[in-house]
Amino acid sequence: MARNSERPADFVTNARWFSLPVEIMLRAFFSRAHWRDRRPANECESTQAGILAQYHAAEYASERNSVDVWKTLQYAMIPIIFVSWSLLVQIRGAINSVFFCWACAVVVPLCFLAYQRAMVDALTGVLLIEEHVRPLAVKLAGSDKFWFHEPIYRKEVKPDFAYGWIWPPLSSFVSAFAGLVYQAVEAHSFNGDWWCRLVAYGDIVGYIVCCFLAWQVGKLSKEGLALNRKIDARIRGHHLSWF
Repeated sequence: MARNSERPADFVTNARWFSLPVEIMLRAFFSRAHWRDRRPANECESTQAGILAQYHAAEYASERNSVDVWKTLQYAMIPIIFVSWSLLVQIRGAINSVFFCWACAVVVPLCFLAYQRAMVDALTGVLLIEEHVRPLAVKLAGSDKFWFHEPIYRKEVKPDFAYGWIWPPLSSFVSAFAGLVYQAVEAHSFNGDWWCRLVAYGDIVGYIVCCFLAWQVGKLSKEGLALNRKIDARIRGHHLSWF
């Protein structure tokens, strides 16, 4: 009877001993499940913000690289022109005189065409940053105190007449006209059948090709001028706190 009287107490003690770990495990399980339900709302937003910030930074770096390529070509273009002319002079005896003349004349518009194409690509990228990427980055970061280069550079460095948009197309047309005049002078100094000789030796074709390239240079120059104005307007429209 003594042993039977101890059994309910033992059962309660054993049940308590068993239920305590189970209770702890259940609480841990439900708290973890609750944390899992809440985690996507906060962690997903921070992860998405971090990914977007990386994309914006990578896109900005990519567009700045295109600007660097344009600047590199800007300083390398004059040496490229003179090196091309020197190479043509070295093979002058091996090629037709008409071809030599127009090959020299076409060097200038070709180099300016590459330069203006790089300019349009670079300015298009800058406009993309200022028109689309910067507003998203400012909203994401909660501040506009980054990417200082373009606004400050445009504010501090004033447009230079020596780098005016008119010079590339003007130089290209002058090169074409110089080639035509040179060939006309070579053809009996404007006497006799100089016009017929120009047509016969393909000088008109060379002149048309050079003028077409020069026209393309002028078209790209106007595109670059319009892009510059759009970029300036976008930068002013941001109302940057530090600008």
